[in-house]
Amino acid sequence: MSAGFQRLPAAERLNGMTGRTLDVSVHELRDAAALAFEAPGPGEEIGAVLAGRLDVEADDERYTLEAGQVIVIPAGMARRYVARTPRATLYRVVVAKVREDAQ
Repeated sequence: MSAGFQRLPAAERLNGMTGRTLDVSVHELRDAAALAFEAPGPGEEIGAVLAGRLDVEADDERYTLEAGQVIVIPAGMARRYVARTPRATLYRVVVAKVREDAQ
């Protein structure tokens, strides 16, 4: 193992996060393209802008994020991302609760 890194017990298995699931995706939006999710929306979301600039609308509020900036959106909110540069890249991680009877 590399110096400075330590293996944590919860990291031993992918499903070590009992009752939760992660959805990780990268989206490239061009020329005012939009990416939207209706309420109740997916689970809690972390959105990071990798390139360009995006408007983020969540819970009737609007934020403008540039490359290197991050937003956390609570579960249950509709959200919408709109490119404000010719090309914008969004990295999304969504954490959603898994139904107990689905395990």
